[in-house]
Amino acid sequence: MICDRCKEEIVARSQSCPYPLSFVPRLVFETLKARLGRPVSRETVMHLLYSGRGDPPSTRAVDMSIHKIRAAAGADYEIQTCWGQGWVMRART
Repeated sequence: MICDRCKEEIVARSQSCPYPLSFVPRLVFETLKARLGRPVSRETVMHLLYSGRGDPPSTRAVDMSIHKIRAAAGADYEIQTCWGQGWVMRART
């Protein structure tokens, strides 16, 4: 999977066309990928996204980002929900 910051999209091996991601889902994707195989908490993601920006939006914004990333990741990555811990991204083989 390729994350192109300039074009604001990611391209999975299984997809013939790029999947556009806005700023928030792209940043969540990059955070999960940087910690591949390790849980990333909702609090960590919220801090990275909204630290110093006043009132953060609903935590549902993070859930929607995870949903979009799962759709874009295709056969390259799997994002598992770890109840009480957050999410774990794993590379599919």
